[in-house]
Amino acid sequence: MDEQHFNELVTSIKQAGQFLRGKNKPSRTFSFDKPDVKTIREKTGLSQMQFAYLIEVKVKT
Repeated sequence: MDEQHFNELVTSIKQAGQFLRGKNKPSRTFSFDKPDVKTIREKTGLSQMQFAYLIEVKVKT
């Protein structure tokens, strides 16, 4: 790794630390609409149990 890449990595790590401590805000944010899980499950043709297993959650969830 050359010096420029190393310095960029160090800067990035420092910025991540500042972000985690709440000193900096993220440069961008993402938002997603709440998925319609029932419709998705029905389109896949899976039972509730099969779908829950596929996405690795409990059926009650």
